Amino acid sequence: MATPRSMGPAGAGEHEAPKVNSNRLDVGVQPLGVASRSGLQVHGRNAKGLASHASLAASKASIATRQIMRAVHVEYEEKDQSYFDKRKLNNKSLGMIHLFVATYAVLSSGTGAGWWTGTTSAGWGTVLVCVAVMTVWMVSFGVVLSELMTMLPYIGGLATYSRAAFGPYVGYFIGQCELAEYTIFIATNVNAVASDLNSLAGLSSSFVPLWWFIVFGVLFLIMCMKNQYYFSTFGIITFISITFTLSLTLIQLGSADPSRWAMKDFFDNTYNYNVTANGYVPYDYNQALFPAGASGFISTLPFIFGDFQGLEVLPLLAEESRNFEKDGPRAMFLTIVIFQLVYWICVLVTPTLPPGLFVMQYSWDPIVLTFVAWLGADPEGALSNYLYIFFPIIGQLAACMSLTLAFTRLNFAMSRSGLMPQYLSLTEVPFKKESLPWAAFLFSIVTTMFVILISYFAESNQTLENITLALGDAGFYYLTIMYGMTGVSFLYLRHICPNVKRPFKSSLGPLCAVLVIVGCIVLFVFLCYTASARVALALVAGKLVIGMIHFYFCHRKHLVLSEEEKFIAENMGQQVSMNILPIMEEHSRAESQKNLPQT
Repeated sequence: MATPRSMGPAGAGEHEAPKVNSNRLDVGVQPLGVASRSGLQVHGRNAKGLASHASLAASKASIATRQIMRAVHVEYEEKDQSYFDKRKLNNKSLGMIHLFVATYAVLSSGTGAGWWTGTTSAGWGTVLVCVAVMTVWMVSFGVVLSELMTMLPYIGGLATYSRAAFGPYVGYFIGQCELAEYTIFIATNVNAVASDLNSLAGLSSSFVPLWWFIVFGVLFLIMCMKNQYYFSTFGIITFISITFTLSLTLIQLGSADPSRWAMKDFFDNTYNYNVTANGYVPYDYNQALFPAGASGFISTLPFIFGDFQGLEVLPLLAEESRNFEKDGPRAMFLTIVIFQLVYWICVLVTPTLPPGLFVMQYSWDPIVLTFVAWLGADPEGALSNYLYIFFPIIGQLAACMSLTLAFTRLNFAMSRSGLMPQYLSLTEVPFKKESLPWAAFLFSIVTTMFVILISYFAESNQTLENITLALGDAGFYYLTIMYGMTGVSFLYLRHICPNVKRPFKSSLGPLCAVLVIVGCIVLFVFLCYTASARVALALVAGKLVIGMIHFYFCHRKHLVLSEEEKFIAENMGQQVSMNILPIMEEHSRAESQKNLPQT
């Protein structure tokens, strides 16, 4: 337990005279759950008299600073307006559709390609049940997130909600999880886009690194466009992705045969293929939907979970929205409805089409696979090859844009608040009137390239190959941690500040938060069952420990008293007792008595 700052060293009988600093606030608060009082101390220099000390301290210890945070030994710097003028985004330029397309773009990559790999060995029924479970989870998370993001309409997203509930240490911890998750999935999608473009150009694999820089360069040029054009690009790509996915799937409905392609053919080729040769008794076809039993759910649910991540992007656009209190929740549930519609069509229809579930489990693009079979085209022909490249690249490019946007916004928010180096939040550029978080974007390129290079050299190094294989699972670990902590923050904020304005509030909110937390715990446990996930867990733990050490030594004394910090202090019920002020007044009165003329 931390000693209250007003108490001084153990055994001290007197209070030390406070010092005053005109630009720094040193805040000490009791840890969570401790009911005793704690003090706030303001340090400084060039003070003339203890009366001025008390006056200055009283001005600094306003409502915005006396309820500041739940962390021990952190210091805040009060910045002038010029600091924030150099770190501002394009306010009030985004509507509901902009919010929708930026969020859906992340989810679209899961419906286009890769969503079937690694899941079908457990059977079609197992996949359907897992998708149903994740649908309930996703709606629950949408309810939780809608309330939090309208209550705290600031750009920090999940990190802001955890920081509001449990202080800057936890906020930084969750922010690091989210940035690491974005880095992994940006690297995955950029590498996939580069490989597809290289194949489309007919070049050797040695040219793939060139495409990395081309992709990043295009992303930067798009970001440099006028904000309206940037999000219009999002809209076009998202519309193409939805239209293309639904068109290729629904046009084949006439060929659907669930009992044959999704059950009998899959079951025979997976489990009964050697009956004639070895005389084994065939498996019961009643098991065709759930051939792997409970173990099938353990292996399948994390894969489906990976396709349902992306809603956390929406709160990162809060400060750029015209009317986020209304448009934010609307965009959230529009995203959920459209994504669920597209995804359910994919998992209900695609496995029932020829060449069947058994064949498509080895395909990265199952929708293209069935469409080529429906056309009767050569699977190795030019048309098939172009479709295999063009179809997934749409969703992956959209995901690259959205994830890069999310990384830069979160990095910008944490930097502006002092949780990361403050120069990463600079947005002024000489060639563009609108603000551009260029420093945060360049930082995203550096971190992403580091991950891409690990995977690139993995072929010649076993250690790097093990790390590369574990990165996907590491991303899932980060997701379960930050999503679960969001549910915990929701329940805690409902408890400690029930009267704070919540433009979106549902009576089902606490139940939804519990479902989110339980789902994340179950997923975390399921991940631990695989060997590669254990390596990933070690990577996650090591990265977060290093990150927290870095925060303690480099950032905890350089936090910035920004607008979100003031809002949290005033509204989140984080009480900080002002024990130091009465003491300062007593010193002031004593000093005044000394200065009175003797009679």
